[in-house]
Amino acid sequence: MRFITTLSDIKNLSLLKSADGILVGEKKFSCRMPAYFSRSELIRISHECHNLQLKCYLNVNRFINEADLDQLCEFLEWIASTDIDGLYFNDLAVKTIADQMNLKCELIYAPEATLTNTEDIRLFNSLGIDRGFLAKEITLDEVLTIANALPGTVELFGFGHLPMSLSKRPLVSNYLKHIHGDVAVSKNRTLTLKEEKRSYLYPVLEESEATSIFTDPIMNCFMEIPTLKRSELNAIHLDGLFLSDELIAEVLDHYRSIETIEQAELHFQLFITAHPELLLDSGYFYKKTNLTKEGANV
Repeated sequence: MRFITTLSDIKNLSLLKSADGILVGEKKFSCRMPAYFSRSELIRISHECHNLQLKCYLNVNRFINEADLDQLCEFLEWIASTDIDGLYFNDLAVKTIADQMNLKCELIYAPEATLTNTEDIRLFNSLGIDRGFLAKEITLDEVLTIANALPGTVELFGFGHLPMSLSKRPLVSNYLKHIHGDVAVSKNRTLTLKEEKRSYLYPVLEESEATSIFTDPIMNCFMEIPTLKRSELNAIHLDGLFLSDELIAEVLDHYRSIETIEQAELHFQLFITAHPELLLDSGYFYKKTNLTKEGANV
């Protein structure tokens, strides 16, 4: 099983050398990433990744509108001229155009919340997509069923703030205009949202294409690592949005060291002792998201 991490700063790449791959953002076609790099920076990152025996992946996860198609074609042509190893994408236009130009790189379909069963993965594999990124809202049992049914074809979110709401509207800007607030909003990664009746501080990120709201607790899978390593899962992702490269490197080293449940317990205790300020949970591994009001514990 592999580990894929994001990157916030090129100078920190060596901190993440124990990963198997680095997932980076680009200024035009990426969103919800810790940083966005220019084309020259992406070429440098790819080169340095390969020197460290890492794969370099690019996240092409922005909404693709009709007016974007020509630029997307040009962008994928540029990708073809580089040694970037693969693309994560959530719009099938990327796959269609990549096929038309016979783009030679890995293609990983990552549509956030819609890959939830084996038939989803089987279909996209039949279309020539290398792997699928499972929905973040499915349970651990469902993850294991899918991964073991289709060995090596699925990847999983394993550390970071989970996205919980997405809108194409500039929600934060609109609110600040309403209250006559004066705060720099665009790509500001320090903003949080607090509901009146809850204590959580939800990270919120407004970008040119969308506003995203994330969970306050950081999803982790320390205790699940032994089970996941014994499965046929292809990769676990560590997402550094709102977090530092140093913290991601620390979690990566813990995950790498865990083989047994006893080791998982030890490493988890070491981590929470070192970071008492962090609020952690296991995401949706043990709770379904399709509960009715009658079935939910409020």
